[in-house]
Amino acid sequence: MPKFSTLTLGEKLMYVRKSKGLSQENVAHALKLDITLIGRIERGQRECDEETLAAYKKFLEIENAPLLAPELTLYQDRLWIWNDLLNANRIHDAKQMQAVLSCIQGLPYENDLNMLFLMLETKLLYKESDFAGAKDRLNKVETTLDDSCSGVKHLFYRNKGFLYIFTSADRENAIKYFLLALDYESAHLKADVGLLASIGSLLFDQSRYYHALFMLKQAKAQYNDDGVNALGPILDLNLSFCYIYIGEYSKAKKVLEATLKRAMVINDNLTIGVSLYCLGNISRRTGDAANALKLCNQALTHLEQCTSADKVGYHLFCLTHKIDALIQLKDFAQATTVINHGLELAAGQNELHAINFECRKHIMSIKDSSSASYLENTAIPYFAKTNPAAAIEICDILEEHYNKKNSKMKALTMAAISRDLYKTMFICPNDDKHSPL
Repeated sequence: MPKFSTLTLGEKLMYVRKSKGLSQENVAHALKLDITLIGRIERGQRECDEETLAAYKKFLEIENAPLLAPELTLYQDRLWIWNDLLNANRIHDAKQMQAVLSCIQGLPYENDLNMLFLMLETKLLYKESDFAGAKDRLNKVETTLDDSCSGVKHLFYRNKGFLYIFTSADRENAIKYFLLALDYESAHLKADVGLLASIGSLLFDQSRYYHALFMLKQAKAQYNDDGVNALGPILDLNLSFCYIYIGEYSKAKKVLEATLKRAMVINDNLTIGVSLYCLGNISRRTGDAANALKLCNQALTHLEQCTSADKVGYHLFCLTHKIDALIQLKDFAQATTVINHGLELAAGQNELHAINFECRKHIMSIKDSSSASYLENTAIPYFAKTNPAAAIEICDILEEHYNKKNSKMKALTMAAISRDLYKTMFICPNDDKHSPL
């Protein structure tokens, strides 16, 4: 809870007056009052009537600033409303609230309220991609962070984590600051579902699936579908991704089918497309490559109708799943065609997808020593850092390949690399407050 200043009304007026370089004589002249009366008001020796207070505030240019206890409580409530508007992506309404609440900047003695304003303003700047402005506000708040309330600390660490994501894609530091933010989550802030979902997504990107699932389940339990926030489908899809990678196919399928049904009602082509190719992924993993191919083709039809900026990445992932189904069906000619198409789309834009497609090409020609070498010396080291699950799959393929060639030492090496990667991925978190680490 923010700590309000313990200054008296008179002391507050004196503080603002001095911060503006004004004298009591300046105030007395403007308000047409005796200077001794101004002095007595500021020292608390004389009550300030409403008319005088209004004139005093107008002269100091703080007409709308909260000085009295009821005004401060109302201001604090409006801060939380502003936070809710930002979380719901209601940017127009959030900007209007920003204009109303900016009056607090005229009261420098209200440290917590000023710091909360700056941190919520930072959230708005992120939505406008003004990362320099966001960093400037974070630097200002950091100087007084130790003396600030839990709400300020929560928002500071949350914003600091997102700065690492937006400016350097530093997942480790982002997760570190996000977890600190959860430690300081204020009772006056609604459960930060977006933060939990972001931690889950980052952990998933690191192939730490049980850890990701732990956070995403918390987010799902606290999520309130208000019809405005679009987080629901993202949460469901991320949950299904985790279930797939830990082999809980029935749970993944249940989530995906429910998500697909809701998406089809509102014609959300992106969610429909992703849900379909994930269902295809499950079909392939459970031995039905023909159904997987059918679902991937349906998914591509919906993804091609999307206008979302995210569609390119999902389109490339869908092509990867389609290739895997074709390889399983031993339709290598068609798989090669799709690989070449994928490489054209990913060229110069996305290294991850480009290597994904290259890997499929080399998997089909694994008997060629140069292909095995590419998978072992290029693909595995790359995916070990970016997607350990993919590295494990390649290790398994190479282990089988080397066993067939009777290259036992190389097969054992692949098995050892695979085991080491598993250690970083499949460790269930303790059932504690929130930490998956």
